[in-house]
Amino acid sequence: SSLTGFILLLSAMSFVSCEKEVEDPGKLLIGKWNQVSTKIIHYYDNVKINETTNTYSPGEYVLEIYENGTASRYYNGKITSSYYWSIEGDILLITWDTGIVQKNEYSVNSYTLTLRWAVEETSDGHTSRSEYESVYNRD
Repeated sequence: SSLTGFILLLSAMSFVSCEKEVEDPGKLLIGKWNQVSTKIIHYYDNVKINETTNTYSPGEYVLEIYENGTASRYYNGKITSSYYWSIEGDILLITWDTGIVQKNEYSVNSYTLTLRWAVEETSDGHTSRSEYESVYNRD
């Protein structure tokens, strides 16, 4: 049982050491991002129905992420929506001004931000799922 305690302590320590790494992606998110594309894949009962990719011109859709945990989305220079953001592990939580919370898997580096999320609805025993992947380049 002392071995079990030691293993638990080790896993707790490794968790604590990971905490510091989580702060850096948040700092990388700060700034202006030009939306490059959004890929949408539709499934019906887990069967892929179609896939489309929309591409955008620089400045058409811009995401500006602020250090204070808020962000704004612009379309052709006009603000279209605002939200609060926070990070939980590898998930970027976005709370839109409508109150909807969107959980995004994200990856970010100095140049590119990728957000992935899905919307799933079930009706009459059938499941419709749409998967989204939006790619942004730093402005």
